[in-house]
Amino acid sequence: MSVVAQELGRVVVDLPFLTSAITAAAIAERVAAYDLAASLTQGRSTAVFLTPYEQPFQATSARSFHDGRVWARVRGVAGVAGAQTMLILCDDKLIGFEPQWSELTAAPCLDSTRTLVDVDVQGAHGTILAEGIEPHTLSGPQPKQHPRCWR
Repeated sequence: MSVVAQELGRVVVDLPFLTSAITAAAIAERVAAYDLAASLTQGRSTAVFLTPYEQPFQATSARSFHDGRVWARVRGVAGVAGAQTMLILCDDKLIGFEPQWSELTAAPCLDSTRTLVDVDVQGAHGTILAEGIEPHTLSGPQPKQHPRCWR
């Protein structure tokens, strides 16, 4: 499965690779977010939120975003809270970058490498599908721990 990652340039990217910092940096450069691109190439972790809605996250939004899904790849940090930036995609459009997000609770594990996590992004709620993250690491920020990273 692939999506067009952003409007300018129409770059098609497979979802598992879209969550890598290098790919995110390339997308950031194409939309002239040069500071973000620089921080991503220096190892900043990122996550991707897929949503059927074209409206970006609003702190006052009452709409639920549980239809969306985040594929999180967190490098060297336990739990999805380690991701510093979220790319918000709707179908073939890059909606925006969201640097402020936090995790809430872990849902039952789907299998040994996938965990559903409810998250809150500035007042709007969504569900993460975290790959390669152990359920017990999702209780809050735990910097400098090294769980299995999804590849």
